[in-house]
Amino acid sequence: MNPSLIGLQSVLKTQLELAGGLHAVTFQLHAPQACEVLLIGEMTDWQAHPIPMVRDALGNWATTLNLRAGQWIYKFWVDGQYLHDPNNPLMASDGWGGFHSYLLLGDGDWADHDVPHGELIKLTMQSNVLGQQAEVTLYLPPAYQPSQAYPLLYLMHGHRTRGNQWPSNGLIQHFMDNLLAQQVISPFVIAMPTVDGALPLDTLESFLVDELYERLTRWFAIRPGPSNTAIAGMTPHALGAFNLAWHRPDRFGFVAPVSAFFLDETLAALATHPFTTTFGIKLYCGTEDYVYPLNERFAQILKQNQISFDYMRVAGGHTWRYWNSITRDLLQTISGFYLQSTSPLTDPHA
Repeated sequence: MNPSLIGLQSVLKTQLELAGGLHAVTFQLHAPQACEVLLIGEMTDWQAHPIPMVRDALGNWATTLNLRAGQWIYKFWVDGQYLHDPNNPLMASDGWGGFHSYLLLGDGDWADHDVPHGELIKLTMQSNVLGQQAEVTLYLPPAYQPSQAYPLLYLMHGHRTRGNQWPSNGLIQHFMDNLLAQQVISPFVIAMPTVDGALPLDTLESFLVDELYERLTRWFAIRPGPSNTAIAGMTPHALGAFNLAWHRPDRFGFVAPVSAFFLDETLAALATHPFTTTFGIKLYCGTEDYVYPLNERFAQILKQNQISFDYMRVAGGHTWRYWNSITRDLLQTISGFYLQSTSPLTDPHA
């Protein structure tokens, strides 16, 4: 066997389905000069429980795990250095200048099924507000028609990543295609802008809520108004999504913070200053996530202010396995908001 193909062949040939929905997966790496190789990823809670790999006489390191269906993100730890699997073509940015590898086991809404496919578009535009070019990844549903008008979802990425994180890690395009084919959601457009967290908040708000919104509604068949516009975000940009909805209820009618990193000072300010909202809210957080206590505090503050909201608490950590697990509910919730707020798709120029 060609050692350069070991990793790829192990990934593709050992995804054997076992009893109970488990899949036997052998991870292999050819590293004859290495003294220690560990498997680190979502299956090990990253650095918490790294798995030592065993070396054979040819310098091939391996370990076999029984894993449940879904996405698993992982890396190798080779003599103190992270390394993505060089033989696995499935890889994405890790947000720190490198890459991680991932597996897709079994079947699910995240899979690329034989259904009508929407279109992913990467927009690069000169922003007058930012004074620089801005990137936005756009999802248009299958059979998108410029003569119709579609609701709009702003979907914000996580820490140190870009707007393409939801397609590359979250596989949001496959979720949308499959749920639309199942007829459990209605079609809508998703805008996934790249946000530079170092920019002033008022500048980002002006770009996202005014400049970008104006261009999207001019360039694409977007139905305007808060009853047709929702925003969701993850980790720090979950807090950002809530802040945008709070500051601009004229723009957003619904917000879904996912695994939100609510700052202590933000929670303290909200707890001591009564407030109301005019938009719908649904919180998502895994019960093993390190930000779960912050989300619990935020939920209590909403209750104290008698603000109606939904909250999905299920097992999971700060991982894409968890975020994949709630994506179906998230998209159905967003679609339900549009359906109860609007009439059927109409001509945007009527």
